[in-house]
Amino acid sequence: MSPAVHADNFSFPSGHASRVMFLATLFHLIYQNQGGLISHFILRWVKFEPGLFLFGVWVWAILTAISRVLLGRHFLSDVLAGASVGVLEGIVAFRFLRF
Repeated sequence: MSPAVHADNFSFPSGHASRVMFLATLFHLIYQNQGGLISHFILRWVKFEPGLFLFGVWVWAILTAISRVLLGRHFLSDVLAGASVGVLEGIVAFRFLRF
């Protein structure tokens, strides 16, 4: 049985770039919110430097976004748009979820 509509493997904006930038932005803002419940949990229970974790998250996010272009899955504009959407989503989530 074949699908009624052929699935396209490309999309605008890049979903991968959007998700990783969302997570990186959200973790970054949570880490900077020193009075919040989650940042208190991180500082108390995580047994390594939280800044090192944050650096790793940003490296992961940037490498994932770059890989989408290098692997030929997206154009640069797709990745930039996805990254922008992800950063905005991270800011909105942080503001409204009150970490």
